[in-house]
Amino acid sequence: MVPKTVDIREITRALYNYSLFGIGIPSPISKQGMLSHIEEAEAQSSNWNSFELEFAIGTALSAYVFNFMRGEERKPYLERMILHIENAYRLSKNRQWDVFSFITQEPQLHIALTLGILLVREAPIRDLNKAINYLDPIYRTTTTYEPAFCYYAEALYMRGAYLDAARLATAIHQRAQADPKWKSLNAPMGIAASAYRAEAKRCKRAGRLEEAVESFRQLMQTGMGTTNDQKLLDNLSDHLSKQ
Repeated sequence: MVPKTVDIREITRALYNYSLFGIGIPSPISKQGMLSHIEEAEAQSSNWNSFELEFAIGTALSAYVFNFMRGEERKPYLERMILHIENAYRLSKNRQWDVFSFITQEPQLHIALTLGILLVREAPIRDLNKAINYLDPIYRTTTTYEPAFCYYAEALYMRGAYLDAARLATAIHQRAQADPKWKSLNAPMGIAASAYRAEAKRCKRAGRLEEAVESFRQLMQTGMGTTNDQKLLDNLSDHLSKQ
């Protein structure tokens, strides 16, 4: 158990440092040692009601899963990760960073974006509706690009809302183009292309050939179309012209 006299800021900082191990930095601690540290903090977290500690526990669990867990064994740890990060989100309202003062976004915004990414990216705990609920208000009340917005478009794509996903991804791309930091980013248009392709194929299967042609045209306009996409567009256009 973590003694109550221990400096919570030091515990929080140590746990957050584990998150660095998931991006190419080798972990200096064993699997069991890392888990023990996390569980000690978990056992005491409710006594402190610190959003930064909850966030640090969640990110440490994410790093633990990345480094040591595979397959189905990942799910319970990911569930714990989300629980702590959602606790951090609730506790962070009207709060400011202390330990993580290097994070430039205000706490609840940063944590919401993190949750949106995780709830789309991590298949064992995927919850598209919840992810969209975190990301949509931020998207609608901002004009800048955030990498998490691509996961919003991915969530729409996964739900089969292909045209909505394509339009959102295109709008996200336009935001990125307006920011010198992200100007060369192509990821949003890759999502748009995939969404238009899926919509075109769905329309083709349903016999809605004019809609399929329009979706293929939109796909080619993204600049991400393939030779095969162009071939399918040409064949469908030729077929319609002969009717």
